[in-house]
Amino acid sequence: MQEIVTIENLEFKYLGAGDKALRGIDLSLERGRRYLLVGASGSGKTTLARCITGLIPHFYQGEYSGEVVVDGMKVSETPIQRLAEAVGYLRQNPEEQVLMTKVEREIAFSLEFRGLTTEEMERITRRVMENLGISHLWGRTTDTLSGGELQKVVIASMLVLEPKILILDEPSAYLSPMAVKNLQGLLDTYIPSQSTLLVIDHRLDYWIGFVDTVIYIDRGVVRYMGSPGRLLNLLGSEEHRLNIPLHIRLSHDLKQVVNTRGVNS
Repeated sequence: MQEIVTIENLEFKYLGAGDKALRGIDLSLERGRRYLLVGASGSGKTTLARCITGLIPHFYQGEYSGEVVVDGMKVSETPIQRLAEAVGYLRQNPEEQVLMTKVEREIAFSLEFRGLTTEEMERITRRVMENLGISHLWGRTTDTLSGGELQKVVIASMLVLEPKILILDEPSAYLSPMAVKNLQGLLDTYIPSQSTLLVIDHRLDYWIGFVDTVIYIDRGVVRYMGSPGRLLNLLGSEEHRLNIPLHIRLSHDLKQVVNTRGVNS
């Protein structure tokens, strides 16, 4: 498949920090694939997302080296507004990125820079809201929404632009297990097949069966990138700082025992 994100020898240290947040990152993301980025708290997951969206180096200051290319654009040389048309980014706390008081205005806000008529913007906004099952929120103020409702509104504000990359940073933080399943159903149905999805989450059990590839980052270094099953094999043999849910560990260990007995029988 064609690469949509290419990162070469990326390193970054926040202004005033003692250690680098990212060290020697080399990886590529392909169009139409789903990725899960995992790692312990402070491992560099959100920093890497900021580098893809352009928040680093355009907003967060520090020592930056290497190269990040998104949809053919060099991030360090491209205005963040232009990058936002290609990359949708749901932050850990959706409240931080809400600008408007009315739900429909928040969703349509980014369309105002595309020279569309009021009627065109309303049509697109209503279609996306209907697809996400939030049409009933039309007319509501954003400060009256639940965490899950606000999350869907922010996702809708990204989908109206039809981004080529969608990054969700800790999307399970405000959601119940059932709500996470509902979110995955929406992503399955309404994210274009050629769009790339990058989920950043510490809940392996929620996402490991939903994605194609897992990226494991530790202390600013990518330690693994590949299939979920191979990651579990790796974590079983190496020291790591990930919290692997008990049922996933038991299921994996049981499969290993069955496979070993099958080979030896």
